[in-house]
Amino acid sequence: MSVLLVVATMAPTASANTAQLTKTVQAQMKGVQATIAVRDLDTNTLVYGYNQNLALAPASNMKLLTAAAALHHLGTDYEMTTDLYIDGTIEGNTLNGNVYVRGEGDPTFQADDFITFANALKAKGITQINGHFYGDESWFTGPRLAPGIGRTDELQYYGAQISALTMSPNNDYDASTMIVSATGSSVGKAPTLTYMPNSSGMNIVNQAKTVAKGKANTLSIKRQYNTNRIIVSGSIPVGATKREWMTLYSPTLSTLVAMKQVWETQGVTFIKGSQQTYAKVPKHAELIHSVKSIPMDDIVYMMNKLSNNSIADILVKTLGRVVKGEGSNTAGAAVLTEYAKSIGLNMNNVRAVDGSGMSLNNRFTANELTRLLISSNRSSWYKTAFLPSLPQAGHYDRLMGGTLRSRLTSIPNRVMAKTGTHTGVNSLSGYLRGKSGEWYVFSVVTKNGSVARIDRVVLEMYRQL
Repeated sequence: MSVLLVVATMAPTASANTAQLTKTVQAQMKGVQATIAVRDLDTNTLVYGYNQNLALAPASNMKLLTAAAALHHLGTDYEMTTDLYIDGTIEGNTLNGNVYVRGEGDPTFQADDFITFANALKAKGITQINGHFYGDESWFTGPRLAPGIGRTDELQYYGAQISALTMSPNNDYDASTMIVSATGSSVGKAPTLTYMPNSSGMNIVNQAKTVAKGKANTLSIKRQYNTNRIIVSGSIPVGATKREWMTLYSPTLSTLVAMKQVWETQGVTFIKGSQQTYAKVPKHAELIHSVKSIPMDDIVYMMNKLSNNSIADILVKTLGRVVKGEGSNTAGAAVLTEYAKSIGLNMNNVRAVDGSGMSLNNRFTANELTRLLISSNRSSWYKTAFLPSLPQAGHYDRLMGGTLRSRLTSIPNRVMAKTGTHTGVNSLSGYLRGKSGEWYVFSVVTKNGSVARIDRVVLEMYRQL
């Protein structure tokens, strides 16, 4: 549909002042490609539409479909398991054999779990390992990068690789990343570097210098493309700190190295020359411990509140594995498509390529996004998992307001919605309690439309509904 063709649709029975809403929409969306829809939450009646059947790339509003499909197919209590295996024989405190860790994509796997595994080895009497350390990532297949992740994206935390055996540096669960922090030491000296969880096998080169307080902070922390080399360069004032999330070049291998380093602090060591590499767990290996992820409702919560791309694309591969027996993005995207069709969405207006929304080949109309939100509202997991996961406008607590905490602050507690931001794309879809006190579902997806324009439209929705 041409951007010059504006179609506004108002339900004849609507009592809302849609004329004023139309005026605001036309003013704010001038020169912008936009699709907008509003539905009454109780009746599913289309209250307002503006190009509501125009399919655009929805950016992170794709996570609404990913969340709904994951909660439907996997359930709120689903957990991802990471298993620790050994083979060989134990003599005294020594394992004459190998250690294997098999993952199922748990984005919450982190340093505390490494310690749990070290304790499990010590419980078996093992503190020395005369063998190799293997990572089994076979639960997932296909490319590690989700569709739409470009060369520059791959170096950013939001474009991390997806592996069945991975780790997160903290409780934001940005899987397949590590955190590098640089703090100015003394003038002329290199800044002090710290890492979470540790250096993780990355080759970190510190070329930076500390400068006097008041001088410019030009520090840069970047991973070189297609390598595990991180360059710290530029200058940083005394006492200043800069922190960056670095994507891992090989998540599975970095996870193994990070785990090995943690185990050493816990008194579990490998023989010199031991390798960390890939291998499937052999049938004869002994399972000695497992750790579980947080449950699915909490995973979906973190995905939507913080718009976590790694979690979204892990969930898509998980859906492919669980539903279709193939842990690929292709299989998972097929599950998303089939779920959308099963709840009655018009598939001429929906295209699911990934779970995060990073691919600009995804497509959704505002009409279908509102219908997805209505369907979710009718589901058993809506009140306990889906609705609470959405960012709450104007709520300054980071894990409540999420990506909406600094938006629509004049109407706090009135909007719970998923944000979407990508190159040339901004979107917002969710639930709105109008000034009348009634609840509505809404969706605004734009190409070349700013966050400020979207917020003005949503604020007008509130006033007129």
